[in-house]
Amino acid sequence: MPRKPKCLMAVTERVRNGFFDEQLFGQLQELTELRVEIMNRRENQAAFGALLASCAPEILIGGWQSPTLTESIHAATPTVKLFVYTAGAIRQQIDKSVMESGVRVTNWGDTAAPSVAEATLMMMLASLRKVPEYHNILHHRKGWRGGGTPEGLFYKNVGLHGFGRISRALVKLLEPFHCNIRTYSPHVPDALLEQYGVGRAQTLQVLYAESHVVVVLASKTDENYHVVNERILGAMPDGAHLVLTGRGAVVDTEALIRELKTGRLFAALDVYEKEPLDPDSPLRGMDNCMLLPHQGGPTSDMYIQVGKVAVENIKRWLDGEPLINEVTPDLYELMT
Repeated sequence: MPRKPKCLMAVTERVRNGFFDEQLFGQLQELTELRVEIMNRRENQAAFGALLASCAPEILIGGWQSPTLTESIHAATPTVKLFVYTAGAIRQQIDKSVMESGVRVTNWGDTAAPSVAEATLMMMLASLRKVPEYHNILHHRKGWRGGGTPEGLFYKNVGLHGFGRISRALVKLLEPFHCNIRTYSPHVPDALLEQYGVGRAQTLQVLYAESHVVVVLASKTDENYHVVNERILGAMPDGAHLVLTGRGAVVDTEALIRELKTGRLFAALDVYEKEPLDPDSPLRGMDNCMLLPHQGGPTSDMYIQVGKVAVENIKRWLDGEPLINEVTPDLYELMT
């Protein structure tokens, strides 16, 4: 019988119970010598280091709020060869230098894209249909209509700021609406845009100026920090809608607040520069701003799909096959 590698699952109870059912646990136990520890980032990192030293796992499974595999901890216990992360952003979970030392890393990658695209579509429709405004009128103002005239999504000019996995999944969901879709994503090849039937905006300002709905899904990079600034927002036509489900730092929050105060635009936000959103943020209470608490990722009923991919990656690693949703050091900054 082949030797089973040691596997440590150091996750919160939420991840342990939500992402892995008994069938998946059975598969993990068949594949590995599994140890499960309920831990979160609030635990002392020294305790995590001691756990790794006592367990000496080759495979580490982490999730939201798991302790961080730092350079110093890994140097003390360099046994981990595969880090299977059951969420997306990994900067707080593993140091880049650990990856550069040879530890392979996977995350939920494409598994999450359809769910975020679904949330984005919901926010687009709710924004256009003025759902938040009507909700407030009926619930809190004891009124009936008012709040302006709702719009539909059919045949709208839609701009996608960024054309990664989520944007590509969103394009598929938008097919029934016959939208005119363009993107600003300079590094994406023309062949890929042609494959999805998406046009290219030559500049970011043109994308924002000529779209009735803009979805911000650009990567978090130094180049993209606050790239959606006062000038870009000011180029948007009156009555346009901005939907942010990517990275909060791409949009200059103060510039957005100033623009929203004019009443020209409507924003639907799921992510923010600083999270959680400050209780005193001017964004709160604005009739033309729909707020969600960074819940655009996979819904609880989809967690199990992420768990299945995690187990599949362990199988593939053991068999020497290509991994699904592998995060390389080159992708590290783009995917955090």
